[in-house]
Amino acid sequence: MKSFTPPRNRAPNPAPIALIIFSYNIGVGISAGFVLYVILKIGAGRSREIRPGLWVFSLLSRMFFAFYPYHSSVYAWSAALSSAPDLL
Repeated sequence: MKSFTPPRNRAPNPAPIALIIFSYNIGVGISAGFVLYVILKIGAGRSREIRPGLWVFSLLSRMFFAFYPYHSSVYAWSAALSSAPDLL
């Protein structure tokens, strides 16, 4: 079956899927998808194709990442691991 979707429209697809898998958080993946789609469209010079609703979702997603509540716990967890003695 032939795909009629241009490759430039398929480029943002793998990133949200990978982020959902590696972060164990569907909200992070979906929010990253909104942000990446807008960034890639602007980078390709096709910002006129972005609908107003997607601009709003992209802005809200950027706010989600700016105020993401788990940053401090992740850093505390990684600091605790780095100060733990070697188990080998």
